[in-house]
Amino acid sequence: PHDPRKLAAKYKDEHLEVFGIHFNNLYTMNNMPIKRFADYLVVKNEMNSYMGLLVNSFNERVVEETMCRDTINIGWNGHLYDCDFNQALELNIGALNVKSSSDSGSEKGCS
Repeated sequence: PHDPRKLAAKYKDEHLEVFGIHFNNLYTMNNMPIKRFADYLVVKNEMNSYMGLLVNSFNERVVEETMCRDTINIGWNGHLYDCDFNQALELNIGALNVKSSSDSGSEKGCS
């Protein structure tokens, strides 16, 4: 993947020129191969090549700007997730589960 700032600038220009849409802020990111996108890649026999593209395109300079470093998601059931990708995969922050009204049994807490 390319430099996200350059991509954002390019996309902002193209959206304004082609569609008349002005963005104040535009974020670019890679699609994680999960759920429907993963299924699509498997059906098209493109999962290995897509994963290779992601691995070979890793850019250490943008790690500090990764959105999942300083945000959390809270599920409808009160479970905490450190990233929306992990929420989509139902990979919650296990040690920090919070009891919600939909939970039954003993209270969960930090261990």
